[in-house]
Amino acid sequence: MADKKVTIAICGSMRCAAEMLAAGEYLIKKGYNCILPCHTEEFVSGDRQIGNTGEGAQRKIDGDLMRDYHKKIGNADAILVVNCDAKGVDNYIGGNTFVEMFSAHVQNKPIYVLNDLPKDSPYQEELLAMQPVCLKGDLYKIPDKVCDHTSVGVLVWKSFDDGNHLLLIERKKFPFGFAPPAGHRDGRMNMLDTAKDELKEETGLVAVKMKLIFYSRKENPCRRIGGAHHDWFVEEALEFSGELNPSPDETKQVGWYSEEQLNDLAQRTKDYLAGNIPEDEWQKSPGLEPVWYELLQELDVIWPPAIDNKCPED
Repeated sequence: MADKKVTIAICGSMRCAAEMLAAGEYLIKKGYNCILPCHTEEFVSGDRQIGNTGEGAQRKIDGDLMRDYHKKIGNADAILVVNCDAKGVDNYIGGNTFVEMFSAHVQNKPIYVLNDLPKDSPYQEELLAMQPVCLKGDLYKIPDKVCDHTSVGVLVWKSFDDGNHLLLIERKKFPFGFAPPAGHRDGRMNMLDTAKDELKEETGLVAVKMKLIFYSRKENPCRRIGGAHHDWFVEEALEFSGELNPSPDETKQVGWYSEEQLNDLAQRTKDYLAGNIPEDEWQKSPGLEPVWYELLQELDVIWPPAIDNKCPED
């Protein structure tokens, strides 16, 4: 099944029309769908000029432009605010753009802002409260997929002289950390197929026999648009074949980890979550991915003791 294209509604002052048009053209080349405000190209070409306040208000009334863009924002996956320097203000965000950001906020759409928020804005508190993601000028940081809020992980055990070891990969992309092979469902037929696909893709191993052992909803972020929470299904590979051949796109390293090593990684995650490990240091040398720190506790793989959590009935 082909991935659904991410649709971005671009917002900003018409004083930034050229920058908005350039951002839209870049995102379209990268595979996104883009929605631009009415007449953006005409403002860029000079066929339309920014008039006085009365003229701008009348144009919005005649075209019902504010309600129209509110609907378009509702049909988008996220908005991008293109805030260039305008009216003597660095990274200008005017009243109309602020209203569009509020529209996105109340419709639960992620808000990306091309540059830092303007300083000393009359809407400063409200801008911060909407929790926009500032891209620092880098459009590449906008996610290219929408989260389906459904993920599956695979526990694979192997016996060594000192006991059973769990297969973990170190993730190459956010969220950083060591974790069992895992991924989103992404329209696949069922969670079993998803688990088999992710195991093969990330490690090279082929699951021969699997069993669903756990289900839980977690408030954990991923790098996709809207990815703040996930329904987690955990499968165990009871039988598998093949040799380790990790994906260079997804995986820094892969290996088998003993109980002692798992608990050492868990301790590092505990220290990170307590604020004792800076983000840059964590990314260079992480512990368990935070959501797996929780899941492996609840599965009684690492300390503290397990939390009772049963699988859903078939």
